[in-house]
Amino acid sequence: MFRDQNLIFIDFYRKVLTELVVCRPLSALTYVRYVLAFKLWKNVVADANEKKNINKIALQRLHPPPKFFQVCTKLNIQICG
Repeated sequence: MFRDQNLIFIDFYRKVLTELVVCRPLSALTYVRYVLAFKLWKNVVADANEKKNINKIALQRLHPPPKFFQVCTKLNIQICG
C-alpha cells in the first residue's frame, strides 16, 4: 500500500516541481515551502540517482530571495549542518 502511495506522490512532485518556473524573486516563506517540497519528494524516492536528479532540479529552479542568508544569520538560524 505504501509503495502505491509513494508512486502517486512521486508522480505528483515530478509534475509540479519540474514544471516550476520562477520569474520573480520569491518571498522567504515561499522559498522555504519549495525547499520543503523538494525534500519531501526526495524522501519518497528510493533510488540514489533519482535523488541526485532532484537536487539538480532544485538547484536549477530555486534561487534564494535577496538577503535570505543575511536575515537567517541575523535571526541565528542555522541553514546547513
